[in-house]
Amino acid sequence: MKVSMCTQVFSHTVAAAINVLAFTGVIIDTGTETLKLDKQASDTADLLNFLAKLFDSLNGCSFKAKAGKSLRSAVTQNSNHLEFWNEALQKLKTFHFVKNGTFWSPPSLLNLILTIKNFKKLHSTISNLGFNYMMPRTFNQDPVENFFGKIRQRGSRNINPTPSDFISYYKNLLVNGLTSKHSVGANCEDDNSDLFLTLQRLITQVCIIGCLIRLML
Repeated sequence: MKVSMCTQVFSHTVAAAINVLAFTGVIIDTGTETLKLDKQASDTADLLNFLAKLFDSLNGCSFKAKAGKSLRSAVTQNSNHLEFWNEALQKLKTFHFVKNGTFWSPPSLLNLILTIKNFKKLHSTISNLGFNYMMPRTFNQDPVENFFGKIRQRGSRNINPTPSDFISYYKNLLVNGLTSKHSVGANCEDDNSDLFLTLQRLITQVCIIGCLIRLML
């Protein structure tokens, strides 16, 4: 399963569509059969809206939130993140899955609760150190996954590169400066990050330093 596809289901758009179909009673033609959503489907829409807000709150990557996505932004003392996370924790603790006629909490649910608690603690620590904001999206594996996606692209079908191969691919990426920002077919979004030091930037800095030295002489 591609996570990038799965998370698109947990969206405000899907929730809104379910609500419209549930309350209007419109019959859906799937091509193979016709379906009509019961009004109780609005409960599913409420769940999708909650999960969409939760994912947004854990993936903020800008100072200014987009319209309708107030939680997909930086966490500050004045933002709604902490209040929402407290409410989300209480709600998630009431969630249960049914398996063989009994209620149980799968690791994914328990770890989601742990993730929220850790983000709260992380924000508190960062604030005490004097920082005014926190970008939740920077604390995930997307940058690492995107980087290794670039490595795999250089290695073609080499799914098990040796250390020597990896060094060669990395040098190639360094020279080209990660010309393509995002791997085609990647399982995650663009992380909007850049190399700390590319060869082009290094050469430019060396030239500037060289010019300054000549002027001083």
